[in-house]
Amino acid sequence: MEKTLKKVDIIFEIDDKQSPLSILEKTIKRSPDEIILDLIDSGLKGRGGAGFPTGLKWKFARNEDSETKYIICNADEGEPGTFKDREIIDRVPDKILTGMAICGYVVGAKEGFIYLRGEYNFLLKNLQKRVDDYNLGMKKLNFDFTIAIKSGSGAYVCGEESALFESMEGKRGEPRNKPPYPTVAGYNSKPTVINNVETLVYTSMICRMGPEQFKALGTSDSRGSKVFSVSGDTPISGIYELELGMPLNDFVNEFGDGDTKAVQ
Repeated sequence: MEKTLKKVDIIFEIDDKQSPLSILEKTIKRSPDEIILDLIDSGLKGRGGAGFPTGLKWKFARNEDSETKYIICNADEGEPGTFKDREIIDRVPDKILTGMAICGYVVGAKEGFIYLRGEYNFLLKNLQKRVDDYNLGMKKLNFDFTIAIKSGSGAYVCGEESALFESMEGKRGEPRNKPPYPTVAGYNSKPTVINNVETLVYTSMICRMGPEQFKALGTSDSRGSKVFSVSGDTPISGIYELELGMPLNDFVNEFGDGDTKAVQ
């Protein structure tokens, strides 16, 4: 059955009964393998563009034999007209931190970093406070994981994961040859899981609500929902979370100016 445009509220939903830190506390009582199976079952794919299954990425990193591993949140949002990550960081940063912490638990990492786009430094003060509070909360849970923020260098190419690693290591931000892939040799040549802001929030929400509710949305090829940045020639610009699988015509009719002649 063909989908129609449907607005969803997973990313920005505020649950007064269950805080992001309590989601972490509940999730780490389960085994890493159980969490991976839930992510695979949910059908969640990376929301950064490549569309790689998130559960498999975490599984590959978990299977790497290394005492040191890293979790990185790619918050270097540089595509023209895109501002969804900025909104997520501003409104629900704790959900990002929860996704990072759960990932650290699953793959066996002790450190996580948020690579924040240089142009988003106006978000830094509030984000740093939330990170400090969250680190303190994890310490109270006796959970061995810490998160830090690294400010981006401002270069567009640093949004590419391997160029981002180079930038974090103090080098010129240029893409590396692959393989090896980040789950084998990423930041500091150690196994690394790098997910974007939106993906990490979805992982924390799937751990809260279970895979069934998430995969009930979307299509067999594209499960769940996605956040869209709407700007330009539209009377209702903004951030919208929509179920995947909708016809493009529905999107244009909903957000266009009413005089659309073609879509390229």
